Amino acid sequence: MSHTVRQKEKLIARVRGIRGQMEGIERALESKAGCAEVLRQIASVRGAMNGLTSEVMEGHLRQHVLAAETDAARREGGEELVEVIRTYIASRLWVLYGSSDAGRSSSSPPRP
Repeated sequence: MSHTVRQKEKLIARVRGIRGQMEGIERALESKAGCAEVLRQIASVRGAMNGLTSEVMEGHLRQHVLAAETDAARREGGEELVEVIRTYIASRLWVLYGSSDAGRSSSSPPRP
């Protein structure tokens, strides 16, 4: 049984918490809250998403790589995780550096 199935209730509770935080951002915007408050709430949601991502990644690593029953399954689990990490890193770089090359220094990493 997959780790996401075994931990379904716990993961769904985290997702519902994140949904509540997102709704809080919407309410803040609708009530014309200051930008600092909106940014604080956005940072909180990002932290919650990072926590959820880490939890699912760790479960994948433990079940599909470390405890894989065959070498082929271990390789497949490892390759899946590599792809997820590449996507995750690329999305983080896009957030950091945006979709424009404008203002990039020569030491900035390339856009994803």
